[in-house]
Amino acid sequence: MSMLADLSQAVAAYRSGNKSLDEFEDWFRTGSRKMFAQDQQEIDICAAVEAAFSRHSFENLDEDGLKAELGKIDIPFAPPAVFRAASFQSSYHFPQLPIPGNNSNSAMNRVTVFATM
Repeated sequence: MSMLADLSQAVAAYRSGNKSLDEFEDWFRTGSRKMFAQDQQEIDICAAVEAAFSRHSFENLDEDGLKAELGKIDIPFAPPAVFRAASFQSSYHFPQLPIPGNNSNSAMNRVTVFATM
């Protein structure tokens, strides 16, 4: 996976609350060490993330402000939206194979699964 795809996923995980600020910052510091060996687009995006961290540290930008700043950065491969578990619920129907010894006459039973992010 490319650096930008990894960064996109890490930003999404942080903004959705699945990764703490410390976890995200540690990941970014490690992952961006070689950013100057990358192409110009990756350098620009890493610099924008670094600028957001600087505003958080030196301009007293709170964590919600940092998340908002990171959300403004156009990172290719970013998911179209970040949903919190409480605000997103979708049902999926998966076929269930017959269970041996089950007296069901139907060859396929249906199971409803609710997925949350």
